[in-house]
Amino acid sequence: FMILHLNGSAMTQWARDNTDRRAPIPAALKQEALPLYYVNAGPDVPRPDPRSLLVVESEVHARMYGQRRMDQEALDALSGTPDIRLEELSEGGDPQWKERATDVYPTGVVQVSEGVDSHGHKVVTVEVPDGAKPIRTVAFVRAVDGKDIALFVIDQANFETVYDGYKSRYGRDPQTLPPGEFLRVANAELYQSFNPFFVIAFTPLVVWFFGGIGAGITTARKVFLGLALTTVSLLVMALAGWLSDNGAVKVDGMWLVGFYAIVTFGELCLSPMGLSLVTKLSPKRLVGLTMGGWFMATAFGNNLSGFFGGIQSSLEPASFFLVLAGMAALAAGFIFALLPKLDQALKQYGA
Repeated sequence: FMILHLNGSAMTQWARDNTDRRAPIPAALKQEALPLYYVNAGPDVPRPDPRSLLVVESEVHARMYGQRRMDQEALDALSGTPDIRLEELSEGGDPQWKERATDVYPTGVVQVSEGVDSHGHKVVTVEVPDGAKPIRTVAFVRAVDGKDIALFVIDQANFETVYDGYKSRYGRDPQTLPPGEFLRVANAELYQSFNPFFVIAFTPLVVWFFGGIGAGITTARKVFLGLALTTVSLLVMALAGWLSDNGAVKVDGMWLVGFYAIVTFGELCLSPMGLSLVTKLSPKRLVGLTMGGWFMATAFGNNLSGFFGGIQSSLEPASFFLVLAGMAALAAGFIFALLPKLDQALKQYGA
């Protein structure tokens, strides 16, 4: 259950950081690629024109901008940058400029805290109190080649990673987009929708299979099959991690789609079949209690998925998915060892 619920944590992080999200999808499902998208983008991916970025020394100011929560003091610090002006946006303003705008709160309202996480990585948190309302929405604007463009704010360290990192890796300057333009890519959270899509698409196939040529497969063996497929799906992601040079370059989004397809097949074999097995083998007076235990396992899985999503950044991608594959394989091996007893119990009780 932990692995099945990584959808909202580890897999979304993989989609955000390690997936080439250029895809032929409707424009409404796309977003502008933030500057950090280009850190490990392929050599053929054009980078933003450096003039499309407002480079600042303060990581805190860049983080405040990234979370659209700047206070007046931070805004004043950046507005003094040469050749930059502030443009206050109204409700019916340019949609593209709105994507790059930030809300501004009175000085002292925005709360910034700096610390380190459990792995020693620096963390900057930007919060505003409940009920706080911005006093205005502004964009940072620069005139480039006679045209006004709205800018993204990026700190100096990440700017150097995007541009100097490319040159040191490939020995040349990157091709750049026209000033003011950024790649439009699929939203990282969009990949989460493949799981419910495949649930709907594959359920009739699974029902047809187990009602026909797979009718002789016992419930216990269906659970084992689900765990085995889950292991395979994670091995697919481990291979994707290896092909990405452990995060150095992005890989095609079809790796993630393939993962969701395989793990969803596993989920359809494991989740409903496992609950069926619990109800079949439990004493009648304890069916409610054992079903509660099953759903409690789901709750623990949700909790652990968040934990493993949190430690993902401390491991190389291939190693991370191999660890998860090993855990799934252990669970599958445990069920496999119990198959004779489980099949005997099912036969004994006519379940």
